[in-house]
Amino acid sequence: SANPYEVIYRSQIEAMAKVPSTTLVRPWLQAYWYSAYEMVQQKQAANDAGSAGWMWWNAGGVYEEAIFLTETAAK
Repeated sequence: SANPYEVIYRSQIEAMAKVPSTTLVRPWLQAYWYSAYEMVQQKQAANDAGSAGWMWWNAGGVYEEAIFLTETAAK
């Protein structure tokens, strides 16, 4: 959990390598525990790794507005 960008980026790359090239991989991103900046880093990692989008997940259904902003704006 100390490296949210790296975890999402590597996971996305590895997942895409294991499925047919026609399969779209869209990760669930953790929208709790982390700071808003770290949450946005997850989103950036998914985008940088070529994901087919991403989805936020928070069991309580509570989302910080900042996580829908850019990485710079979330600092």
